[in-house]
Amino acid sequence: ASTGVTDVFAAFASPGGSPGSGGYATGFGTGLGVTADSEVSVLLKKLTKKEAVTRAKAVEELRDLLVVRSSQPDCIDTLSAALPAFVRSYRTQLLDDSRTVREGLHVCLGVFVKTLQKGVQPQLKQLLPVW
Repeated sequence: ASTGVTDVFAAFASPGGSPGSGGYATGFGTGLGVTADSEVSVLLKKLTKKEAVTRAKAVEELRDLLVVRSSQPDCIDTLSAALPAFVRSYRTQLLDDSRTVREGLHVCLGVFVKTLQKGVQPQLKQLLPVW
């Protein structure tokens, strides 16, 4: 009779969190979520780094990437897929010590809102604090 203890340890041994899953289910194992755009995922991962300079560079690169993506013909689909992961990162990084990181995050959010307009509505409860 198995107590399930080995199943629990097998889940820790596998990168995806479950035996034999073969990959991270939540994008880089940080809970950022999987986006269709791997570049956005990598930049959101950089936002979790310890150094403020690294986070500032990441948010600058993210802003530039979002501006480029917003000018492409399929921008609505691309940015809609990246929005939930950005919102999770935005909420955690909003209280960052670095003013440039906070400012850059607001600029990135502005690109999302300007491009998606009403497409941001499902994420508003997570973006805005309780009134």
